[in-house]
Amino acid sequence: MRLLAWPIFLAHWGGARAEPGKFWHVTDLHLDPHYKVSKYPFQVCPSAGFQSVPNAGPWGDYLCDSPWALINSSIYAMKEIEPEPDFILWTG
Repeated sequence: MRLLAWPIFLAHWGGARAEPGKFWHVTDLHLDPHYKVSKYPFQVCPSAGFQSVPNAGPWGDYLCDSPWALINSSIYAMKEIEPEPDFILWTG
């Protein structure tokens, strides 16, 4: 219970103030550098193992790790939405 008393004390007296900020949250960027759209469902991505990937498109498929086009597009979209984040939270 002592551990909770200190943060509550600081919050009450203004010791834990922070300005609102904007950030990017980036998680689980599993790049598949060998991803390629193919009419042969077993040759789309090595990350799918021995599974067939019949509906793969240029932005990827849920059975595969992310192709570069998806990761690159995501970064550009984040930059367009918030060009100057206060920080970047990278998890996963």
